[in-house]
Amino acid sequence: MVFQSSDAEEHPMIPFTNPEIQLELVHAQAAELVREADDYRRAKALRPKEPRHWPRLRRAAKQSIA
Repeated sequence: MVFQSSDAEEHPMIPFTNPEIQLELVHAQAAELVREADDYRRAKALRPKEPRHWPRLRRAAKQSIA
């Protein structure tokens, strides 16, 4: 469905044609991105600097599998 300019005037709550609602959406998205970035930075600060790998499990030498 294509919205004409008259439709936007009749229906002011269409988000993509109403600049005020569009601005609110942009602000809400920006606030969400800021929260996600803060969470990521906080988690990265708590993480150890070098990745820790589990020790490799090695079979003892001269041991038969049977």
